[in-house]
Amino acid sequence: MITINHIIMCIICDGESLEGLKTLYLCKNVITIPELPQSLITLNCSNCHLLQSLPKLPDSLITLNCKDCTSLVIMPDLQSQCENVDCENCTSLIQLSLKIPSTLKRLNCAGCINLMFVPVTAHKFISNSQLEIITHNFFQWNNKRQNVY
Repeated sequence: MITINHIIMCIICDGESLEGLKTLYLCKNVITIPELPQSLITLNCSNCHLLQSLPKLPDSLITLNCKDCTSLVIMPDLQSQCENVDCENCTSLIQLSLKIPSTLKRLNCAGCINLMFVPVTAHKFISNSQLEIITHNFFQWNNKRQNVY
């Protein structure tokens, strides 16, 4: 029996065929992503310019690379194991995940020119120097907005 640990997806398939997958690289023509397998550790959808949203992320996900996904608007909740998120140049992104896991070590949101909201929970990581946030300081850290979401 052959086990596939890595796949490059250029067509849409149902989530069942991705069972046991650890790494998923999406090509730039992907518009939607099926339900992701719970075994997934790395999701790389960089340069998927047509991708507008991501499905619920699996608990096992450690690395999310959605760099240059220029149509991505909202980041889904990051799960408890997530350590690295790169959403650099996601120019349509207006909101990051409402959940920032304590395991997150690096968040790159440089070039996210429409990003207006980062959860209040990110403040505690910055003050403890546990989280590296790369940005151009154009978004607002607004506690009042937290109550709206």
